[in-house]
Order: sequence, then C-alpha cells, then structure tokens
Amino acid sequence: MSSPKSPKNDSPPKKQPFSWGVLSLWGLFFVAAILFFLFRGGVGLRGGKSDLPELSPPDFSLRRSDSTDKTNRPAAEHSGEEAQTIQKLREETLAKIAPMVRLPGGVYLMGDDLSGNADQRPAHEVRLAPFEIDVYEVTNRQFRLFVDATGHMTSAERRGWSYVFDSQEKSWVKMPGANWTTTAQNPDHTVSLDRWGDLPVVHVSYIDAIAFCGWAGKRLPSEAEWEYAARSGLIDAEFPWGNRREPEGRLLANYWQGWFPEKNTGTDGFLFLAPVGSFPKDNYGLFDIIGNVSEWCNDRFGSTYYRYSVRDNPPGPGESESETAWVQADPERPETGETVFLRVVRGGSFLSAENSDAAYKVSARSKQPENLSYEDLGFRCVK
Repeated sequence: MSSPKSPKNDSPPKKQPFSWGVLSLWGLFFVAAILFFLFRGGVGLRGGKSDLPELSPPDFSLRRSDSTDKTNRPAAEHSGEEAQTIQKLREETLAKIAPMVRLPGGVYLMGDDLSGNADQRPAHEVRLAPFEIDVYEVTNRQFRLFVDATGHMTSAERRGWSYVFDSQEKSWVKMPGANWTTTAQNPDHTVSLDRWGDLPVVHVSYIDAIAFCGWAGKRLPSEAEWEYAARSGLIDAEFPWGNRREPEGRLLANYWQGWFPEKNTGTDGFLFLAPVGSFPKDNYGLFDIIGNVSEWCNDRFGSTYYRYSVRDNPPGPGESESETAWVQADPERPETGETVFLRVVRGGSFLSAENSDAAYKVSARSKQPENLSYEDLGFRCVK
C-alpha cells in the first residue's frame, strides 16, 4: 500500500519509505503486457502465427502463390512439432464448419443392370471398409481457409478461364476470368463470404480438390465409396430416398426442373447453386449428395471397369486401363499435344435434368479431364 500524499508546503519533500506493494503491482502489469503481446498480438510461443485465418473473412481477396509471408506456409514446411500443432488446430476448425459422419462400410451392389448406359453395367458386389465422409459439399468458406493458408492458385486462375453454361447459346463456353470466387450469382468477385460462404465451391479442378484434401488431412472418395454413401443404405434404389424422384410432389434436391436446356422452372426455389443443407438430409445424415454440384471422385475413369473391378475397396482402373481425354489436347498445354486423364464425376448438379442423362441418379457416371473446371462441379472429402 503506497504512502499518503504529503501536505503542500515550502519545505523539501520527505523521502518516502520503499513499498513492496508498488513493485508487485508494476510487476503484475509488466507480465500482463507481455502475455497480451504474445497471444493477442499474434506471436506464438515458438515465434510464428497459426496458419488458420479468421472463420469469416470479409471478402474473396486471395493470397497468391508467390506470397512471402512465412506464417502462411503449408504444414509440411513447418518443424515436426509445429506442424502437428497446426494440423490439430486445422482439424479442430474444420470439424466445426465441415462435420463428417462415419459410415459402417460393408457389402453392397454397385451399378445398375437396367441402365441404358453400358458404363453402369454390370451391377457387381463391392465390399468397403468403414470411412468418414463430409456431411456437406466443400464450401467457399472452407476453400477460403485453404487458399489463405497455402496461397494455392486454382487451375482456372492459372489458365485464366473456366467453363460456364451459356443459357443463350445452350452450350458450355470458356468464360474469361471465371474461377472459384465467381458463380452465376456472383460474377464480379466482390461479394463477402458472409453472404456466399455457404455455397459449394465450384470452378475447381480435380487437381485443386486433391490439394485441398491434402491440406485438410482428408482425401477424395473412391467412386465405390461415393456410390455407397449416395445409396444411403437402400437396396436397388435410383435416389438416396427411394425410386421416385419427387415422392408426393416433394423436391428433395437441387436439379433442373423442366426441359433442358430450354427452360428451368426453378420450382425448387433455385435456378443456380443452393447453400449447402438447403434440402433434407438422407438416411446417413448427408446433404446434397445428389444435385446442387457434381462431385469429383478420386478414380480415373474407365467405361468398362465394372467388368473387372475388384470386390474389396476398388480403387478404380490403373493407369494402363484408364481412359484419357484423347478427344482434346491438354487445355493448359495445348502446344504439347499431350492428353490428360479423365476422372470420375458423380451426383449431378443444378444443371442435371431427366431428359439429359439424369446424372443425379445414384448409379449415373460422368467424367471430366482432371485439370478442367466448371460452374457446377465441386467435391466433398472422406477419410
């Protein structure tokens, strides 16, 4: 406790006795200031920031791959203990905004003997190990965390264009400047994640999806895992909820209503992308497993693969058995004349219609070159 003030007079002030109380108060203040600097000022105990950004960044501005910010390095570039700490923080954050469910695996019948598409035949027995899968498709919010943490530039950004469906031309066109920060609702790159963060990320290639999965400590599903999840425990059903596309008139997914590509009535309330979780979940607790956006799978595509697929955890055809996009040159290196592999795409999207292959059926198979991107193509992860 400090001494009381001396009364004002003309004589020199008397020397005050030393007070340990004053020293203690100043010491506590000094320690508190150091702790505030360490933890609120952003400097960690090891001298580096976490590579996780805020969960709700204000806009879509990107950090480019030439960033020199050392605190923004991928976990692989950190020391062993530091990398483990960062990965744990990342997984805890993703667990909050990207929940997963565990599926038991087991035996199911993959494919459809009644399909008019030969690549869905024959139906064959598959046995899977248990796995976890994202409840939702990967969103802009999640992908923003990845971009901020790694400086990743997508295939579309490097190339300078991505595919968009032109409703006037009724065909896919190369749209200059289209990339993951743009959608049909947001063509100008300027809106905030507060409004668009829960839309599924699109304009991402297979290469981009693989990069995200590596950062998140996950992977893309095999085609067999994806179909197992989409079937939602039902036997010989066309949709996750049964065999009727619109049971009792209910619209249970975001797909094209009307005659494609002439007219989309938008009866489900969405002409384009819908925020994830806008439609009812399936028996496994998954949202939008069909419709909204098509989803990359890890497998290379082989139109005859079902004839010789292994029974246990099929990984897709090997390199020599896969099909390449031989009909076109590699779009990123057209001068080389080289080709790229086709990768499996599943689930259909908001552009899928009954009169156009009905890609939203659980057995329907599609494929795309692994380095191309589209306005209706995204992904979800497993582990």
